[in-house]
Amino acid sequence: MGIFDSFRKHPKKSSAAFVPELDQQTVPVSAPNLDKSTPEPVDVALLQVLFQATLSEDVAHLQKVVRAFDSTLSSAIISDVTHMGSSDESDASRSYSWQLTWGVHRVEVISFNSPMPESIVEECLALASYGDDDKNRARNHKASVIMVYREGTRNITEQFDALALVAGALCGEGGIAVLNSNARTSLPAKMFTATNGGSPSQFLPALIAQLTHSN
Repeated sequence: MGIFDSFRKHPKKSSAAFVPELDQQTVPVSAPNLDKSTPEPVDVALLQVLFQATLSEDVAHLQKVVRAFDSTLSSAIISDVTHMGSSDESDASRSYSWQLTWGVHRVEVISFNSPMPESIVEECLALASYGDDDKNRARNHKASVIMVYREGTRNITEQFDALALVAGALCGEGGIAVLNSNARTSLPAKMFTATNGGSPSQFLPALIAQLTHSN
């Protein structure tokens, strides 16, 4: 089963967090049991971002966007771009992935030309504490991205801090909301891009803490 098949596999399970197929050759992980009503903690971090439209496939542009977002990402490199589905496909099977590395970190980004399953999105929105306008925009998203922490640190907090930086950079490309499907919560994308005079690496750790608390 491919990663996209996993993405579409559980749209009806109201309490199931989405977890993509994971690369067992890097950071060993333990995915939650999707049949249980309460999600179990995982020892690898992942986040999802909802978009107004499909994320650009221009790797040079995306690398420039990521590097410009924060000084800690100034030497980030995108590599191993893999396309899943032919370029003339317009349905949900069209997707691609890439690896982003900087310092000790490696994050996999999987971009889908389709929304996330509605039931999972709704769980992440239901108890989140932000306005209905932003939530409705999230419900109407057209494309989605999954970010999985693959290699570097085993400290789960540091993994999420790294993912927050990537999410913040990508949110500038038409992001609507950032979700943590394991914790069933979300935040509007504008919170990841509003620096308020500080660098993202300084303010995002406090923000990401709100996405790691289960509802």
